Amino acid sequence: MSDDFLLFSSEPLAVQTASTLNPWKILAVDDQQDVHSVTRLALSGFSFENRPVHILSAYSGAQAVQMMQAHPDIAMMFLDVVMENAQAGLDVVRTVRNTLHNSMVRIVLRTGQPGQAPEHTVVIEYDINDYKEKTELTQQKLVSCVAAALRGYRDLLNLEASRQSLALAQQLLQQAYTEQKTLIHQRTELLIQSEKLASVGQLAAGVAHEINTPMGYVHSNIGTLEGYSQDMFRILDAYALAEGASDRKAYSAVHQIKSEVDYELMRADIPALLSETREGVERVSKIAQDLRTFSQVGGVNDWQFVELHKGIDSTLNLLRNEISSKTRVTKRYGDIPEIECIPAELNQVFMNLLLNAAQAVAEGDGGAIAVNTGVEGDKVWIEVTDNGPGISTENLPRVFDPFFTTKPIGRGTGLGLSMAFGIVRQHGGDIAVTSVIGTGSTFRVRLPIRPLQEQRRHEHAI
Repeated sequence: MSDDFLLFSSEPLAVQTASTLNPWKILAVDDQQDVHSVTRLALSGFSFENRPVHILSAYSGAQAVQMMQAHPDIAMMFLDVVMENAQAGLDVVRTVRNTLHNSMVRIVLRTGQPGQAPEHTVVIEYDINDYKEKTELTQQKLVSCVAAALRGYRDLLNLEASRQSLALAQQLLQQAYTEQKTLIHQRTELLIQSEKLASVGQLAAGVAHEINTPMGYVHSNIGTLEGYSQDMFRILDAYALAEGASDRKAYSAVHQIKSEVDYELMRADIPALLSETREGVERVSKIAQDLRTFSQVGGVNDWQFVELHKGIDSTLNLLRNEISSKTRVTKRYGDIPEIECIPAELNQVFMNLLLNAAQAVAEGDGGAIAVNTGVEGDKVWIEVTDNGPGISTENLPRVFDPFFTTKPIGRGTGLGLSMAFGIVRQHGGDIAVTSVIGTGSTFRVRLPIRPLQEQRRHEHAI
């Protein structure tokens, strides 16, 4: 080693007194013992940010790698370029960076051969932080070099701590988001079920009214027929007595009873009462059939081929009480094939659209609802049109949003059209709305005829 390796300055060093027990670790790598001794002497008593430095020594590239493996928290390395061979120092850098994956340690190359600085591309490629010639390192410059390296290491530590904090914050945020999303999903499911129950309740009220009307006159007719039957038995009993008597005057009692019960009126009224009663019973039977068609209870995978017109008709029949008697309902059905679907789900869509239309025209005297169907390629379409007040331009894009409603508080949850949208999407279709203020609105549903077949073809293509 030359005498000018470290030129101690006569200027005093600004040395802090270390007050912590967690020193900065500095690894000195050189094949000359006196280099290690002078390095320790120059840095004795030096501290950075109130933490002392602890010097570790390695005398070869292999020892340097072992020290880095044993002490991954080494903050800085003074590394001799030439030791076992001319590439020893660069080999250590390569191992530390690429094999040990340590990008934190600050590496300062040192050489005792002036003018042998590595090329700039080498410094970049090997991720070397600084390069010094041993002859230029006075005590003051050595301390400055160490301080700069430790400052860089500290900044990396802070950056890594910030990154880990950010990662933890992101993890917690993701966890909170997932929990909130699950909670929202659960609450939405509950609200959807509540909306379905509300729809069923509204439907049940209408069905009860529809059943009560025919059952009312059936009950009344049965009471009348019961009275008629008693009168008929009086007449028959009188005929029986007359047949057993020798005096034809006994038949006068028969005529008397027939006059009392108004036999001619009873004779004409009984067939009408029976016909009216039969009509009432058939009407109740039709409502029951419509209920079966509307509900068609099945699981989420209970797909079947059905005729949509039957579902629409049954829904209209069940909503008879919800649609004003002043409202004119017209149907223009196209020649559409049976489609693959979950019928109860689609009937829920029809009910929501028809209820929406009925509510839109409820306030007017000349309300009209039109239900049209047709075929478009491999899809069928269903349109429900009303001549209500229409939907404003600013509200039109939001009609299918959950919880959006323009109805007064207590008259709607804003989930009916959102549910319809979800069911149609589940069937691989789409639903759209067009509206003109003062003219009315049209909801158009398009459904694939064979949605499961299309889904399987898509999955096979993927």
